[in-house]
Amino acid sequence: MTDSIEEYEALRKLIRETDLCMIQWRNFNIDPDWYLGKIGVTDTGECMGVKQMMELIHEEFPQVKFGYFNPSIERIKGNFEVDFAH
Repeated sequence: MTDSIEEYEALRKLIRETDLCMIQWRNFNIDPDWYLGKIGVTDTGECMGVKQMMELIHEEFPQVKFGYFNPSIERIKGNFEVDFAH
């Protein structure tokens, strides 16, 4: 949910344990301070920035694809590297 060091480490663990193959990076389009306050999060810890988090994940797990939407069944059945809109 955030770009904190703690959540980055949890994401790395999840990728290793589940053999995750794609991350759909999305934002909530909502004020993060308001939202975190509403769910009772008062301290997110040290943050690294989303761009750096994505770069580090890509460096450590080059097989993990980044996307933003669900591909159509035609693309799923095709060649991911050729047919998927990157």
